[in-house]
Amino acid sequence: MKIIFIHGMNQQNYNAAALKQHWIDIFNQGLHYAQIPMSATDFDIEMAYYADLLLSYQSPKLVSPARSAILSAHAPQVPPDPAELYLYAPMQWLLNDQTDSKAQTAIPLLPQFLKQAHPDFPTRLSAYAALLKDHLFKDLASLLDHFPNIHAHLIHEFLLETYLYLSDNEFMQAVHQRIQACFDPNQTHLIVAHSLGSVIAYNFLHQYPQYHVDGFISLGSPLAFRVIQEKIYQPISAPNNLKGDWINFFSTEDFLTAFPLTNPPFDFSPPILNQAIQTFSHQPHQITGYLQHPNVIKNIVKIVKKA
Repeated sequence: MKIIFIHGMNQQNYNAAALKQHWIDIFNQGLHYAQIPMSATDFDIEMAYYADLLLSYQSPKLVSPARSAILSAHAPQVPPDPAELYLYAPMQWLLNDQTDSKAQTAIPLLPQFLKQAHPDFPTRLSAYAALLKDHLFKDLASLLDHFPNIHAHLIHEFLLETYLYLSDNEFMQAVHQRIQACFDPNQTHLIVAHSLGSVIAYNFLHQYPQYHVDGFISLGSPLAFRVIQEKIYQPISAPNNLKGDWINFFSTEDFLTAFPLTNPPFDFSPPILNQAIQTFSHQPHQITGYLQHPNVIKNIVKIVKKA
């Protein structure tokens, strides 16, 4: 079985080989701490890399001061309208803190892997502040879901890859071609997709029914938001070419994706298997917290061994 990794947004700091290696390093760390006597070399892994497409499909009319901040190493920039500052702040925090960087070579361990020691007061205070921030942003995300026009505007302004993928068919098809190139007609396939990658995987499976997969694992998926649902393949349903389970992992700390895919329109049959996990309180949406989690690791290994 071939495992196809599909990454999320803001990975321009990596080239294809470096990003694949980064995911493999996280995967190896997860295998080790899940006490599974295997390594990534025991798996056939391919990365569907599309981060380099952003500049190719960037249109001059898409460039605004806020969007330019995304393309210039996520430099802090205040939007022209001060009234938007309360909405801008969490989005800027997302861009600055949530993006994996090549400069961060050491992969942090999930708290559950660390020896439990009584933390000092500054450490506890920092943890409490991170948890409070996550709860506040989760409430904000829930609120924005009731105002899809504002939500869509924020995606347009700050999450450029997401906006392009959902609104530009040419960009969407270019991304899909990268996924097509990962398929081998002589193999079975498991898709493991993070964040925007899970939206891409959902659309791809519906638009290309000739590509069969034996499992779909979504990590930190934003599909629960209505502004995303309105732009993806309709009617929302389980892809017919998915022959195995769809397992959705969401983190209770991750304000972007802290909601299971259970409510309509995701109450279809066979049901999505939702699993709540804990990642990091300070950077809850990063792939480093999801891919090394033992529940994720064990499900990947189980699907591969079953094939």
